[in-house]
Amino acid sequence: MSGPTSLELQSVSALGGDFWAKFDWNDGQNSFNVVEYGEMLHYDFVGSVKPEGARRSWLQALNNVGLMVQIAEFEVSEGLFRRNLYVHEDGILTDIGGFGGWMSCTGINDVGTVVGAGDPLGSNISRAFIYQDGIMTKLGTLGGDESRGGSINNAGTFVGSSQTEDGFWHAFVYEDGVMRDLGAPEDADFLYVQQINEAGTFVGYYQPTGQLGVRPFVCENGVTRKLNTLGGLEGMALAINDAGTIVGCSDDAEGRRWAVVYEGDEPRNILGSIGGIADEAWGITSDGVIAGHGSVEEAGVVVQRGWVYNGALQKVVYGGGEYEALHAMNGVGQILGWAVFAESEELTEGFRGTLKTVAAPVPSHHSGREPALAPGPLSVPGNPVGMARSTRPGFSE
Repeated sequence: MSGPTSLELQSVSALGGDFWAKFDWNDGQNSFNVVEYGEMLHYDFVGSVKPEGARRSWLQALNNVGLMVQIAEFEVSEGLFRRNLYVHEDGILTDIGGFGGWMSCTGINDVGTVVGAGDPLGSNISRAFIYQDGIMTKLGTLGGDESRGGSINNAGTFVGSSQTEDGFWHAFVYEDGVMRDLGAPEDADFLYVQQINEAGTFVGYYQPTGQLGVRPFVCENGVTRKLNTLGGLEGMALAINDAGTIVGCSDDAEGRRWAVVYEGDEPRNILGSIGGIADEAWGITSDGVIAGHGSVEEAGVVVQRGWVYNGALQKVVYGGGEYEALHAMNGVGQILGWAVFAESEELTEGFRGTLKTVAAPVPSHHSGREPALAPGPLSVPGNPVGMARSTRPGFSE
């Protein structure tokens, strides 16, 4: 008789709740061998601070030294709203202003330079901006009507997107007060820059002219090129780390959306799913820890939940909101997200999660005959395997 080929345990009962483990079945020894293990990632959360008079507020961006950018929305008149930006540091908000209407922050580097886009109240014509040394500067365009901020690295390289004179969208780089056109993979009705790394490579997505859906792209050494999908209509490149690893999402030929890691120009569906419905990867650290969110059914209701991946996919729940998303991760592993609670859209809350650390497990590959990671009885090969709760990592009682 032969047993199952592999087993993955991620429940809080496995290894005392601090570690996950993956096992391979050994027919000769009638046991499981530990082939991979890692830390269960637990977080301490800090919520957004709602400014007085704001209708709702959430966190939008974070850097590696604890600074976050928060957006607050205020009602000007019935059905008309304006947004202001704040730098959030240790629970203290510093108002850095806005354009009087819609505002969005898309990045903050480690010296506190903030980038994004906004428009005057009622205009619906956005312009990219950069905020540094206490001054907010509105950028121009590449000849068209609008521009959007994208991302900024610690060298001060600011990338974004803009309409050109012919109405298409191109990527730009803004350095020393000059906006330079970096083009697009092909004619694009819209292009959005998502993130830049310290080498100056950046990623995003665009909508090809006359086509449905958005496609992923990367810009390296000043040259933009398209990335592929899993065979479906849409895909997005959403984050890149300093090692050059790109993550995002892609639809397959059946229209199911998967979180993906790119190998060259090809997306790989290697992360799995928390719910089997739709997943997107929105951040990656230099050592390969990935954050994102996906749809999952809970008590018969489809909700959105954040997750992190460090060799195993682990759900992150902040406050039980109907919609909870992780949309950013910095280089030190902090995660940023927001939650929307079913009672009211005004109950939108931003949160930052800082990683808790635990002691490392006892390394090596253990079989079920040894005292570490001992499986329970296997009366019928392939039945569920039990794990005794360990008092110290790697050892069963």
